[in-house]
Amino acid sequence: MRNTPILTLHRNTQEAKKVSIDDGFTAIPNELLFAMGKFGFTQRQFNLLLAVIQKTLSWHKEMDWISNAQLCELVDLPDEQKASKTKQELVRMNVLVQKGNKIGLNLSVSEWKKADCTKEANLARNVQKTLHKSCNSDCTKRANTKETITKQKINNTPLPPKGEVGSEAENEVLAQAQALLDYYNGLAQGACRDTQPFITLLTKTTSREAYTPDDIKLVIRWVLKTWSRRNNRPAKPVNICRVTRFDGYLSDAVAWERSRNQVDCADVVEVYNEILGPRLGEFELDDAAEKQIWTLLEHLKDKSINGFRNYFQAFADTARAHYFGDNQSGWKAGFGYLMKPETLIKTRREEL
Repeated sequence: MRNTPILTLHRNTQEAKKVSIDDGFTAIPNELLFAMGKFGFTQRQFNLLLAVIQKTLSWHKEMDWISNAQLCELVDLPDEQKASKTKQELVRMNVLVQKGNKIGLNLSVSEWKKADCTKEANLARNVQKTLHKSCNSDCTKRANTKETITKQKINNTPLPPKGEVGSEAENEVLAQAQALLDYYNGLAQGACRDTQPFITLLTKTTSREAYTPDDIKLVIRWVLKTWSRRNNRPAKPVNICRVTRFDGYLSDAVAWERSRNQVDCADVVEVYNEILGPRLGEFELDDAAEKQIWTLLEHLKDKSINGFRNYFQAFADTARAHYFGDNQSGWKAGFGYLMKPETLIKTRREEL
């Protein structure tokens, strides 16, 4: 038997191009490389971690905004939900840090922690139990229904593999919940990690159908735009997803969304400046003003720009000179003062 060399090198043969630092390089601390090698990441986590390094450390940045679509392209993942799920796994492990839409590497490797597999497994089991409980009644009904099963029916009825349907449903709920958490964190500039509040709403119960991701996104937008903030912090998912109140939240959010299509906040400020600006000073729109506008809109009889116009004109015509600076302190009413529901009520009654 002749021994054939596996690889033969010829000096005169053109060699394959070697990678070179002349084409660019990333300065990665040795301690970081050692930690990455010993930590025990899954292949998908490790690939995504490298992608984050490529988009941050390679450009001498601590953090950067990296979309899920970019991560899919860099890591060759099939869809954005898997990129989002893997990213949040690394955030929960303190390997990545997230601030709003930006993400970066936690260079304090001693703070990295292994994923709590037991907690994730329990979460998946809870979803599975809920989903199986909701379909058990249907299965029982089918089992108790008498039917003559012919040979033709036996041959033609497809039987799905055991456990496949439940597994797909669980994965879909978990992926949707993670996408909603990312949606919330993006709007609220937060770093919340628990998907359970969203899983509860996405799961059907005996008294209601499952809420859709669009339903939940609408309520998230409504809450962040209209609710007052405690200590300048937005409401958290656990407060937004209260099961006993969510139906009411959704109803209010739908009405709010409908009103938004009829009123533009910029137009409200423009009308205010047109009618009251010369006497009270012009005002510029900001986030706080938007919330005030949406709150007052619920109290207007005419929920349109004309409703605001009529209100501002009535205040200009009926309010005493005191509200326009004719007082010892020189105080004047402003946009914020007119956005108070009690000011609207007093203007209607001509009590100002």
